[in-house]
Amino acid sequence: MKWPKEQYKIILSGFRQFIDNCGFTIEEIREDYKGTPELNVMYSMWRHVQYDITSDENHPAFSQGVKTRRVQYNPDFILYPKGCNDDHFKTVLKRIKGELGL
Repeated sequence: MKWPKEQYKIILSGFRQFIDNCGFTIEEIREDYKGTPELNVMYSMWRHVQYDITSDENHPAFSQGVKTRRVQYNPDFILYPKGCNDDHFKTVLKRIKGELGL
């Protein structure tokens, strides 16, 4: 996998935090997304995970109480590490999906 290991760990941790903090079970997620394209569930969750990872407490959504943080902010996260693209990120999502049992 081309994605840097440390950045991968941040993304994986974000998905785990999101699932835990939302109170979902893996079985519920699997059932809700049964019959949808393979990575729909991952992209749906990623929207929220990425927002939380990249937005600190000064972001208006958090500072004004509009959004509840479910994933810890990480200033070391790089959305697209050098040399990585959407195809590489798709591989990341597939791997995380497998690791989480989705």
